Amino acid sequence: MTDDFAYGHMVHEYYVRRLAAIAEQRAEERKRIRTPQQVLRLRDDVRRKLQKCFGPFPERTPLNARVTGRLKRADHVVEKVIYESRPGFLVTANLYVPRGGPAKHPIVVVSCGHAQNGKAHGYDQGAGQDFSRLGYLTMVYDPISQGERYQYPVHEGARWPRWSVEDHNMLGNQMSLLGEFSGVWFAWDGMRAIDYLVSRPDADGSRVGVIGYSGGGMCTTYLAAFDDRVTMAAPSCWVSTWLHNLENELRSDVEQVAPGLLAAGLDTADYFISRIPKPTILLGEKNDFFDRRALTGIYEELRRLYAILGEEDKIALYIGPEEHSFKPAQRRAAYRFFNRHAGVKTRKIPSDKPESDELLLATGDGQVHFMGAKRVPDFTREKAVALAARRQAAPLSGAPLAASIARLLDLPPPPPFRSVRALAAGTPARISPRRSALSDDAPHYRVLRARGPEGKTPSFARRKDGFESSFAIQTDPGIQAILHLFHRGGYFHYIPSGVEAALYVPHRSSRDEVDSGMTPPPEMLFALDARGIGDLTVIACGDHDFFTPTGSDYFYASHGRFLDECYCGRRVHDLLRALDLLQATGWRRAHLIGRGLGAVMAAFAACLHPLVTRVTLHNTLLSYHELTQVAVQSWPLSSLVPGVLQHFDLPDCYRALAGKKLTLVAPWDSQMHPWRREPLSRHLKTLGLERVKIIHSK
Repeated sequence: MTDDFAYGHMVHEYYVRRLAAIAEQRAEERKRIRTPQQVLRLRDDVRRKLQKCFGPFPERTPLNARVTGRLKRADHVVEKVIYESRPGFLVTANLYVPRGGPAKHPIVVVSCGHAQNGKAHGYDQGAGQDFSRLGYLTMVYDPISQGERYQYPVHEGARWPRWSVEDHNMLGNQMSLLGEFSGVWFAWDGMRAIDYLVSRPDADGSRVGVIGYSGGGMCTTYLAAFDDRVTMAAPSCWVSTWLHNLENELRSDVEQVAPGLLAAGLDTADYFISRIPKPTILLGEKNDFFDRRALTGIYEELRRLYAILGEEDKIALYIGPEEHSFKPAQRRAAYRFFNRHAGVKTRKIPSDKPESDELLLATGDGQVHFMGAKRVPDFTREKAVALAARRQAAPLSGAPLAASIARLLDLPPPPPFRSVRALAAGTPARISPRRSALSDDAPHYRVLRARGPEGKTPSFARRKDGFESSFAIQTDPGIQAILHLFHRGGYFHYIPSGVEAALYVPHRSSRDEVDSGMTPPPEMLFALDARGIGDLTVIACGDHDFFTPTGSDYFYASHGRFLDECYCGRRVHDLLRALDLLQATGWRRAHLIGRGLGAVMAAFAACLHPLVTRVTLHNTLLSYHELTQVAVQSWPLSSLVPGVLQHFDLPDCYRALAGKKLTLVAPWDSQMHPWRREPLSRHLKTLGLERVKIIHSK
């Protein structure tokens, strides 16, 4: 790959501008809130919008809770608890029970941060011990993929997750294909913890606090927003604006990326606005990577709204002098705040006495998996099978399929000369002789200057087998796609016309893949680098592995989810605009060639653009469904379409492209590995693609 062109921050700044515009509009709207009635209307509106972003929560099922052991200490008892937040889905927890005191204790739920040992981590143990010494019935539970709840305890694929963040993104990406948001799973585990606590005779369900730092700060925020029983909240080292996080290149797990949150005009502060005027203290540290400027700004926004209601004493802020942590000084600020609002006397508590990880285990073997517990991928697999049966009963094709593709990919309406009705017909585009190549419908493009050796900047690049010319196509405000033209005979300062254009859509980089011979170049070959690909690869997030579960490619795909957009769809939009440009300059047909990630993009574009009459897909994914039937898969979030399996799957697209001379070359499986010949033949039959032309790998 090359950084010849100065486009390394284009995608990043595109999203910065969009989030800044949303933040500015939101701030202007909130300034107009001045009366108690307006605050309460805002609260109710925010609650409705948040619920829509998260989607429905599951029905309550029996907890089947049991205590598997006890540790008796001088001032508290640790009960080792296992409960089922969903049928067969086990949650491990430690319950710190005060010794002595009143018959009923106020409740605190501690949500853990990103520590592999979950509830046994020193910070979270410390909170459990301290709250119990103050008289609270305190539960510290293991989040998904931490402590005793690893979802991938054994090696199960090429991209086997190695720690909690990778686990979270693996399972969250998979369930997005079903239209589910993994944040609901994280919140639900905590809500069921409260269910267990309030069912106990020694619990006072009228005083319920939640606290946690980092990823636990997220869970605390969710519980505070969605569980009305929570009376006090103390999120730590997580609360920030999404604009600050983006500007600072701070990545978040997929369960933190609520679909459509920003599109709805919301931000992190709105989780707490949804619970006004309940007591909330925001906790942070001066040297935290979550920007304290954002934390302070959110506090000021909340303080103004609480003050309008005359409840300013119920909102507080503490920023300590440390780095990202949950150290005693910060926790003491939370203790004082909770005690004041729960009517508990504040007293000095002794220093933490951490227990060993082994002593705190609620299971015998250290993992619920060995007890036969279901895992998140098991639930995803089952639901995907049910959706597949429903799709097979009423498959989409023709114009309904094209309309569904355009809707799920969030594509803008096509220009007048592009008709999605050409999907099944495979007829060539017809160019009106009255419309010039400079029609208003055609995207604007720039002629790029290549950077050669010794600082020379010709308008073309000489290659060993010919020449390369490059053009930047305006596809969105602030976004350009790079159209390369490889030609054996010469170079161009304009986009030439002809009969059939060959357009290559790469897996990672047009130039690298053409140079390496991954696609045999004809006399003239166009190739497109869509946003984030090839020359447009993002230089951000400090991660140079494109396929890293939390790398830059994931980072911008996740921001697409915030905006209720499909990032794969934005790349398909870039490709469609390139086809529009070729059509407007006089090409009568197009042979669309894609590879890997580019093959998926090409399949969607070929279904929608009438210029495409021939399609060749190298190393394509055969179905999204197969990504849900394995515990671990390797296709990145940027290649997935949220909710797609509720409506159609890739085989529907491939069958529709039969009229456009579709050829599949060496398809890839869920791990991005070539299928072997015999398993591939059987798999194609199950997908109804046995008649598609296949060229096997050598």
